[in-house]
Amino acid sequence: MLVLIAAAAVVVYPSLELVRELVRTGWTSIWRALGSGGVWVPIVHTMWTSVVATAVTLSLATAAAFATETFSRRGRMLVVVGMALPFLIPPFVSSMSWIAAYGPGGLLDDAIGLSMPGLIGPAGVVILLVVNSMPLAYLIVLSALDARSERDLMRAARVSGSTYRQALRTIMFPLLRPALVAAGAITFIMSANSFGVPAVLGTPARFGTITTRLYRDLVFAADPASFNRVLVLAA
Repeated sequence: MLVLIAAAAVVVYPSLELVRELVRTGWTSIWRALGSGGVWVPIVHTMWTSVVATAVTLSLATAAAFATETFSRRGRMLVVVGMALPFLIPPFVSSMSWIAAYGPGGLLDDAIGLSMPGLIGPAGVVILLVVNSMPLAYLIVLSALDARSERDLMRAARVSGSTYRQALRTIMFPLLRPALVAAGAITFIMSANSFGVPAVLGTPARFGTITTRLYRDLVFAADPASFNRVLVLAA
């Protein structure tokens, strides 16, 4: 009961208050906000970048987790620590560091005259969303792989004549499905919630997401219609 009360106080009540404030503005204002491109464009941008980032992150995190299983104990620890390093850097800072390293006029550009094409824009947003969310997805999948019964079942299948691909498809991936679903859900939420990445890499290319549009309307717009857009986007 204490957990449920805490969840209600932290999540449910503020969300209901947000919806109540939205309804209080009137349905005319809501429909006017929904009819403007200022609402739907950042929603579409947020959705497709989050979906693509989730798919790429899950694929890379799963492959990295399987590869980690082949290392010795000491090497495995080094790989896990290395994969978790991006967690130590805030997304805003990592985005700036990528621009300094691979962007126009960055370190790579100064050294050999090359820069990463499309880093400033939606492609760069997706890349950095993957970089920032992959450590958590990797650790979730790796923890599921560490379950002893799954490795024993894989060995039993191979001894019984199954190929490695068949064992993955019929045994390992079904057993990993809960972990993959959890990693995918968390990755999608982290990508949709991200502000630092689209603010640094998307804003210069006029590529806005829900978070950056909320910030722009709250901080820079004095028009009452902007506040209605903020309520609609937040809800």
